[in-house]
Amino acid sequence: MSVLVATAYMEEADALTGWCMNAGEVLATGSAAELKAQTGSQTLEQAFIACPEAQRQRIGR
Repeated sequence: MSVLVATAYMEEADALTGWCMNAGEVLATGSAAELKAQTGSQTLEQAFIACPEAQRQRIGR
């Protein structure tokens, strides 16, 4: 079972996030703090922007 929560409020997303997705592909998983640490970001918004870039770097594109 999966539950998808969509929100434009970054504070809500910060409390609820467990993964970063782009084009239907899960790029990273973890708590909001872990996602920020994985991407070197200070905010969750920055982490979501950085997620696709981090994935491209991992696969060499």
